[in-house]
Amino acid sequence: IQLAKQTNKDLWINIPALASDDYVRQLAQLLKATLNKDRVVYVEYSNEVWNGIFPQFRQNMDAAIAEVNKGNSLLEGKAQNAGRGNDLVAWRRVPKRLIEIANIFKDVYGVPAMNTTIRPVLASQVAVPFIANKQLEFIQDTYGPPAQFIYALAGAPYFGLESKISDKDDLTPDDLFKTHLPPSLDTASHWILDYQALARFYRIHHLAYEGGPALDGEHSLQAKLAANRPAPGDDRMAKLVQDYFKTWYSSGGELFMYYNLASNYGKWGAWGATEDIRKPSLKLKTLTQIAAAPAPPVTVGIPIGGGPGIIKIHPPLTT
Repeated sequence: IQLAKQTNKDLWINIPALASDDYVRQLAQLLKATLNKDRVVYVEYSNEVWNGIFPQFRQNMDAAIAEVNKGNSLLEGKAQNAGRGNDLVAWRRVPKRLIEIANIFKDVYGVPAMNTTIRPVLASQVAVPFIANKQLEFIQDTYGPPAQFIYALAGAPYFGLESKISDKDDLTPDDLFKTHLPPSLDTASHWILDYQALARFYRIHHLAYEGGPALDGEHSLQAKLAANRPAPGDDRMAKLVQDYFKTWYSSGGELFMYYNLASNYGKWGAWGATEDIRKPSLKLKTLTQIAAAPAPPVTVGIPIGGGPGIIKIHPPLTT
């Protein structure tokens, strides 16, 4: 909160998976009392609850199962016969808990603040739009139109290397830029379009809770580092980043949370826009230029039912 106040920026917060209603209420009260009044707060339930590598995946799953076992749970929904069992009720619990959290914020901030000052965000697995689709269906069937309860759908459309490529020991920067990264960028564009179609269908906003180029792993490490530490005159990574954000904005994407601003490069990844905030890299300069420039017009997308058809460049969702 202090950082947001000092920089006069909006705030994105993640509510811990095991946070009680009292915790959420006290947090909302703290934000209202101390944050600059004209600042927006994006509210996400935990972080990547769909991701099995994190403890919150199991925490949410256990809570969903316990709730269903008690009986008369909203999580059972209309589509219990979907054959997904525990996965389905765990997926549904994420938007259910998000709406519960949003309602606490509504009590504290008042109705007019919802989806304006307070913006609940449903974050899901962008590579598997089936999950977000089921979560939004659950909101629609259980509560009503999702736009009345949440502000946005968000994913993390990284572009990078498949494991079978990333694990090779003989990659060169030329291999990365000429052969492997362009198809990954195309895959990310498909994810973006799928999520944009879902967001448009349910009349909510489309954000990215994380994203950017992803080059991690100890195999061919020097090639991966060289791609992120280009020699003078080598602007290939910068051009990829430019193309990436052109796809994002021309597909209708809105707020994008680039991951991350500054971090050390190594086998765990080269996530930072720069390694040293005092020494802006070409990647950081490119991102700064993109952020300062007007967003390109929306020119691509997937036709959706009940809305105007626009240019079709990828098959529509089949799930």
